[in-house]
Parts: sequence; C-alpha cells; structure tokens
Amino acid sequence: MYVNGDFTEEETLIRANIERADKVLVLSDYSRDYSLMEMDSRTVLAVLVIKKLNRTCYVVAELLDEKFKKHLESEHCDEIILSRHYEQKLLASASSGTGMSHVLNSMFGDRHGLSVVPVPKEFIMRPFEELCAHFDRTGAGIVIGLLENTGNYFLRKQEALSEAQKNPDVTEVVNNLKRVKEMKSNQTVLAPEKKYTVKKYSRVIIVRHSANDAGVSV
Repeated sequence: MYVNGDFTEEETLIRANIERADKVLVLSDYSRDYSLMEMDSRTVLAVLVIKKLNRTCYVVAELLDEKFKKHLESEHCDEIILSRHYEQKLLASASSGTGMSHVLNSMFGDRHGLSVVPVPKEFIMRPFEELCAHFDRTGAGIVIGLLENTGNYFLRKQEALSEAQKNPDVTEVVNNLKRVKEMKSNQTVLAPEKKYTVKKYSRVIIVRHSANDAGVSV
C-alpha cells in the first residue's frame, strides 16, 4: 500500500496504519531541496511521532549527520544508520591501501559474510564458549560476538525493571535499577571472554563460512 503525504505528520502516519506496524524504516527525505540539517530534523521528528503513535514498533532510521544521533537515542530509536559516516569511513580505509574495502564487501556478501542469527534456546544463560563450540560444530559459522537487548526496547526495559526489584537485598535492588537505567537497545558485545554469560534476548553475530548457504540452519 502506498500513502502519499508528509511522513512527519500524524495524519499521514495514521493513514499508513502506523499504529499496527511491527517495523518501520525511516529514510532521509531527498524529495525536495532540503539541507542536510533539515533532512535529519525531519527524520528525528518522524521518529518522535512514530514512537508517540506506536511505542512498541521497531524503528530503524537513517541519519546524515552524527550530531543528531543523541536525539534519536533519546527517543529510543532501535537502530540508527549513519550512512554518510559509513561512506566516509570506507573511503578513508580504502585510501590507506590496506584492502579494508574488499574485506567489508566480503563481510556483507549474499552467500557468506557477516550475519546476525538467533541464539539457540539451550545456550541462553550459558557461557559464550559453549555457544561458539556449537556454531563451530554445526559448521554454521564463526561466532565473533553478541547483540544484546534485542527486540522491543520498552518491553525489554519493563521486564528488566520487574526482575531488578525482586532481589531482597535493597542495595542490590538499587544497583540493578541503575543497570536497567543504563540499558541500551541492541548493545553490541564483540569478542567477549569465554566465560561471558549469554543473556536472554541476545542474538549471535557470526561470520558465515564461504562454502555455506546463507540460510543454513543453526
């Protein structure tokens, strides 16, 4: 379904059934002669309105200037794509002559490369090394890290708050509440120690073997 209108306005978003959406992708608006600041301002405004109308939807937004990132983070935008920043990083690495651009192209290939997949249930609250051994044994790929607090931010935080207050030790409750306050959605943990505990609502970051199909079952 295509809906014509200004994506920063409630009326347009409601006509697009935003209240029933599970996932939303907000791209920078090149439809008019906006400045980069105006485009990012419109993106931030759109995310603000979307989260107002549907707090539980998963929102991914594109930004052109990193200085607007904190505004989207304050609105608990689930993923922020700094497209121009990534382009500049890629160009800088390419100009150094290290071959990094080839590495990145391979990492984002269709049949092999970087991928984020679910953690098998039996490895939740188990050591990271056991998860690595499982993926190595099945030939699914090499585990390089975890993505924590995935899914809907508000549901994750409500559950964390509930769990934080169950401890009979008041001091520990206070410490738990502080950790909940600092909790970030989609927190990346690269190369954790072997004994690191795989938490609930985590996903696995793997590099798929080149001989494997992208849809390999784990």
